[in-house]
Amino acid sequence: MTTTEAPVKHDYDRIPYLVAYQNNSSVRDVYGGVAELVVLESYLLKPKTKPSDTVLVFMHPIGGGAYLPMINALARAGHHVIYCNSRFRGTDSALLMEKVVEDLGECIKDAKNRLGYSKVVLAGWSGGGSLSVFYQQQAQNPTVTASPSGDGPDLTQLGLIPADGLMLLAAHISRHGTMTEWMDASILDETDPSKRDAELDLYNPDNPNQPPYTPEFLERYHAAQIARNRRI
Repeated sequence: MTTTEAPVKHDYDRIPYLVAYQNNSSVRDVYGGVAELVVLESYLLKPKTKPSDTVLVFMHPIGGGAYLPMINALARAGHHVIYCNSRFRGTDSALLMEKVVEDLGECIKDAKNRLGYSKVVLAGWSGGGSLSVFYQQQAQNPTVTASPSGDGPDLTQLGLIPADGLMLLAAHISRHGTMTEWMDASILDETDPSKRDAELDLYNPDNPNQPPYTPEFLERYHAAQIARNRRI
């Protein structure tokens, strides 16, 4: 007979801290307080009896995951975990992904230089997946000099530190890709949503295109979604 030992559950400390750095952007993303600094709300989950030179770093573009069961479970399993919120914690009306990359870079620098971790693994959960991949690509081969709005930051000048590993957890393809796939391709006029292409209106019973959809129709529909995105 074989027996399976119960997994060890580690006690851990949840240590709140802030990552603060100079805000050099011409547009300041604050709603009060000191505009000259970016301040990132962060948590270190540190097992009490299991030291490690490696830390798992989570960041989601709009944050809010510091108390996810998965975060706690990783710490109880003996992993050191950082959950760092971006400057856009809780709201994304003015979110620029390039600024989130800058925030993630500062978190990683702090983890290595102040907290003393020699290895950082990016843990890309949900929207943090595409963020982590974007960060790693720019850390290894920086090419982005401005955001689409023309505002900073210039990622080639930030000295981003590449992560030592990357894992993706329930990650989707990207915010822009997901939102484009959600678009109603039949709308022809953004000021009057009643103006529709009947052959692309999935909820029009007179639409000649009905499930199961042909590959040709799906290709046409996806192209129309992208075209509407471009018009907006």
